[in-house]
Amino acid sequence: MTDTAVAVAALQVTEYWVVEVDRHDGACCTFGPFTAEAAWARMEHRSAPTRFAAVVGKR
Repeated sequence: MTDTAVAVAALQVTEYWVVEVDRHDGACCTFGPFTAEAAWARMEHRSAPTRFAAVVGKR
């Protein structure tokens, strides 16, 4: 995708979710919906270092 296409797609996102997957057993947890700022704040203050995490946007 071009930078312009990415920027346009980002404008269409209406909510964000934080998804965490446990590195040991594969258990998945989702948290949300959040605003973009709140989702990133949630990522920064995660208390589960044994999990992979990502912020996912939903249109």
